[in-house]
Amino acid sequence: MNWCEREELLEKNPLKRVDSPKNPRLLPKAIPQETMRRLFTAIESHLVGDDLAMRDRALFRLAYDTGARVSELARLQLADLDMEFQEILIRRGKGSKDRKVYFGRKCKLALQAWLEQHPGGVRLFVNVLGNSLTRTGIYQILQKWCAIADIKMTVHQIRHSYATHALRRGIDLGHIQHQLGHSDIATTAIYLSVDDEARRLAHQNKAPGDVI
Repeated sequence: MNWCEREELLEKNPLKRVDSPKNPRLLPKAIPQETMRRLFTAIESHLVGDDLAMRDRALFRLAYDTGARVSELARLQLADLDMEFQEILIRRGKGSKDRKVYFGRKCKLALQAWLEQHPGGVRLFVNVLGNSLTRTGIYQILQKWCAIADIKMTVHQIRHSYATHALRRGIDLGHIQHQLGHSDIATTAIYLSVDDEARRLAHQNKAPGDVI
């Protein structure tokens, strides 16, 4: 219609005051757990021959356990890592807010192995020159391992997958909100609407009417 008006085929565009339809918000898509397992299997199969495989296993274990953004992963500082309590401080997350996030046993072991190999430095994860990783660098590292494992994923999908898989394991929505750094729990609640299969199975297992 705008084109017709510009070409003077129409005196006036009758739809000019009509709001354009908004693009639908795409729901986040989780990576299947088996695909995540293939990623870690691929990395672990190269621990002997690839000096940086230790780093990459720890990096993506931490990404999957915490749901941290790729920019946050790149900025992590070694001094902010607490191995005893299995937590790390993310500085200047979205909205310039600091927050503590937590990780599990396998992630702790992966971090210990990486730190034994690379004990010093300001940043937790660095490249071969000892410089901080960048967002692009982390993306390229992941794509390298995806090619080896014959899978497809992005770092942002790992973040989505943390939230979905954590919900499946019964982790509280408020805790997931804090891990992800969401200011509004409504943003985190989107993941409740994504995992239809998990909700279906949960209801079938615990339907209230089945005990009456």
